[in-house]
Amino acid sequence: MTHPHPPRYMLDFGDGLAWHKATPSGDNGGDCLYMTPAGPAGQVGVRDGKAGSAGAVLWTAPGDWAAFLDGVRSGRIG
Repeated sequence: MTHPHPPRYMLDFGDGLAWHKATPSGDNGGDCLYMTPAGPAGQVGVRDGKAGSAGAVLWTAPGDWAAFLDGVRSGRIG
């Protein structure tokens, strides 16, 4: 199975999880949002890349994350 994002969009914050950089973040010097689908109990984690490994992680249920993404993509959230 191939991953939809090349490895340059992945980062290890030292917690053993594969964090994926939001593609729209590009290479803008640290203003990046990262997410992992491999959190505790199947939760999705979201974090700000500027804070590094010391930053807080927002954990949410996969269904809530999917609804959020749907809202952003459809323009209801923006």
